Amino acid sequence: MSRSTRALTAAVALTTAAAPFVLTTTAHAAGDLFVATTGLDSNSGAATSPLRTVQAAVNKATPGTTIRIMPGSYYGNVKIKTSGTASAPIRITAQTPGTVTLTYNSRPETCSNSQPAGDRTITIGGGADYWQIDNLKIHNGIYISGQKANSAYSWLTNLVNKLDWSTRRKVPGHGAYNPSALGGVVPHLRKVTGVADINAAEGNKIIGNTMTGRGIYGALASNGTISGNTISKIPCGIGPGIWMMTFSNNNK
Repeated sequence: MSRSTRALTAAVALTTAAAPFVLTTTAHAAGDLFVATTGLDSNSGAATSPLRTVQAAVNKATPGTTIRIMPGSYYGNVKIKTSGTASAPIRITAQTPGTVTLTYNSRPETCSNSQPAGDRTITIGGGADYWQIDNLKIHNGIYISGQKANSAYSWLTNLVNKLDWSTRRKVPGHGAYNPSALGGVVPHLRKVTGVADINAAEGNKIIGNTMTGRGIYGALASNGTISGNTISKIPCGIGPGIWMMTFSNNNK
């Protein structure tokens, strides 16, 4: 892996839209949660009683909630473990686009590292579904992980090390172009790994963010959207700006 960042920065340019993707964030619903640098995590999260940390808002969020972050910088690893729904996703956004920075001191990696760096500012973990993260500045990236994705990763890695391509190609939709078969991926992985609760993280959207340090890494993360993000200044040993692997299917 290169020791410079310029190649990764150039590669990421291919994944971003020519014009920035900006969503309107000023109007809000009664159930929205607010986060501000002047807030307290013991507050209700209402506009007049904001929370202090994004994590506190994430912990309170239910399907359909929008978490609106007021201008400022916020430090800390945000861990998402619950789900929205297809009809009522949970959204994290800047109340004013471009005015919010989320940052976290991720573990450093050596330039010889050849695996994705999973320690990132925002983790959508355990197969959490239907979150949208938009219009933020994020230093050190986002990790989206299906439930027990490591079991699928280990199974796949063992086959790669054995140069066993035929077994890998038996995974539905992966031996030949057949998108309609991809719904069988998770049942197949449960069978071949013996892990009954493997599940994909579905329907997560990462839109219109500016990221530095680390980008977007997905493992067993499917049917999501990654659009209009600007990702740059990725050091060596981290992986590319966007790395969707371990049977992450149907993302756009």
